[in-house]
Amino acid sequence: FAEALDVISIPRTAIYGLHTGNKIATAMAVQQPDRVSKLILAGQSHSLIPDQDKRNASIRDLIGSYVDMSERPATPGDAKKVTADRVAALLQSVDRKSWTHPALGGSIFDHVIDTIEATGTVELYKANFRYDLGRAFVSIRVPTLVLEIATPRETRIHGRQGALVAHLIKGASLIMLDEPDGDALTLENRPGDLAAVITTFLA
Repeated sequence: FAEALDVISIPRTAIYGLHTGNKIATAMAVQQPDRVSKLILAGQSHSLIPDQDKRNASIRDLIGSYVDMSERPATPGDAKKVTADRVAALLQSVDRKSWTHPALGGSIFDHVIDTIEATGTVELYKANFRYDLGRAFVSIRVPTLVLEIATPRETRIHGRQGALVAHLIKGASLIMLDEPDGDALTLENRPGDLAAVITTFLA
């Protein structure tokens, strides 16, 4: 992180971390606070849960077979089989006339490449499971905004987490954006609102 900033001659930067990215952003701010001017930690309620065991349990259903791969010794054969199965499923669903994915759109070849490259996601989730986010929260010493994307389902299952997170981070502020179930995992349907939240905090 610091080396990358040095290469592009940026002494300090603001960081926006969404979902898994909020763990990465937290680690950056805790480890090198002198390089982080402001921090935005965003995500649906489950991704902000401070308790490590509860957060890990909450995401297991969301990441499917990656959990299976991360909980047992992953041999090269395991990884190849998972990848082959996914590529086969993609090819079976392809529109043979246009060679696009009927549900996802876009070139089937791009989706195959993305699937092959996604094998690295196993290691990403291993690191996610190991990271003690709650402990890191109390070590943050840079201006922080907690942006919780709340849905009825998330609130019912996990409870709203933003206020607790903001309490753990010294001086943090909180903004809550309510969304219907199944929408706006990344607030892609509200770019104007998201931009306003970010620019106001960074001003």
